[in-house]
Amino acid sequence: MLVADETCMGERSLYDPLVITDRNLDGMMRALANRYIRPCTCPSFVENRQRIFRIRQMVKDYQVQGIICHILRGCLVYDYEYQMLEEELEKLRIPVIRVESDYNEEDVEQIRIRIEAFIEMLKLREFARKKEEMVR
Repeated sequence: MLVADETCMGERSLYDPLVITDRNLDGMMRALANRYIRPCTCPSFVENRQRIFRIRQMVKDYQVQGIICHILRGCLVYDYEYQMLEEELEKLRIPVIRVESDYNEEDVEQIRIRIEAFIEMLKLREFARKKEEMVR
């Protein structure tokens, strides 16, 4: 089950909610305009030190068991940050799989097989964890 999304087009755009100071039409329109003219949340355009903190928080809040890190071919920023993300997730003992693709359908089956194997691994980890709890 997908429980969270930390992509440029996903939850990331909700990090900074609207701030309405004047509760009239003009104030609300200004707040809305201010939110929409801010830069894109893509790591290419914004300072990104808080990203790992937010991902760690999402792991905790949503009880994440594994992470699929999708990197679009040519998105060098996410590709560059992957190693740092992988190291942080290793500290949390959260498995991560790196999937690289572009916007075509040539590698759909290959990606499907890799993700299915990743899900099976997560299920086995959960089964082993429950079995260990029963022994205790």
